[in-house]
Amino acid sequence: MIKCAICGRELKQPCHSKGPFEDVCPKCFSQRFWDLAEDENLKGTKFIIDGTCYAHDSNDPHGFGGRIFLVQLLPNHPLYLSNSKHPNTLEEGRTLNTWEFKGTLWSNGPIPESQRNKETGRLMDNAIWFKEQTNEQTN
Repeated sequence: MIKCAICGRELKQPCHSKGPFEDVCPKCFSQRFWDLAEDENLKGTKFIIDGTCYAHDSNDPHGFGGRIFLVQLLPNHPLYLSNSKHPNTLEEGRTLNTWEFKGTLWSNGPIPESQRNKETGRLMDNAIWFKEQTNEQTN
């Protein structure tokens, strides 16, 4: 028998056979999913806009049909910080063109309110839509 790493419930078999979900039960799957999203958010690869989480994928420029978006980072986004050691650190207040960021955004869906925490900043909005662009690359 396997025990769920989050709630301790005994499982006959894992929720998934490998990867980050192999030691959680189906009820705790969402908790693990959003815990991992927060880990990625702290690395600067997530954009949370109007309560929806978007993942940045530098390996695939075709999410959302290849459309280009402009987002403006809020001060709590890791890439906004001028003293960040992240290689893609932006100047404060600068807008971000998803094309120049060498990738695209993929929607992870709306974040459940139970997973957001204003006091700690967990999974709170860290960007706003600035403008939707066309399929053409902009400078």
